[in-house]
Amino acid sequence: MRLDRLADEPGKKAPMLVTGSSQGGFAEALEDAMSQQPTRGDIPRRYEIVRAWVDAGGIAGLWYRCDVAVTGPDVPDSDD
Repeated sequence: MRLDRLADEPGKKAPMLVTGSSQGGFAEALEDAMSQQPTRGDIPRRYEIVRAWVDAGGIAGLWYRCDVAVTGPDVPDSDD
């Protein structure tokens, strides 16, 4: 999935895409995604939900999931 459209300005690299999941709800799924690319000190990060969905059924019940685009000056490119 190309995320160039989420870059703030021309020439800025596409954000990294991470997937969060939780059985507790979308808020916890977002927290899971954010924990995969945490902020470092005072370096800013932006977390933008690109897609959200629920997997239902089976013995696990409900799984809340979301794809999150992460941008910031020190975030590696998702294509690297």
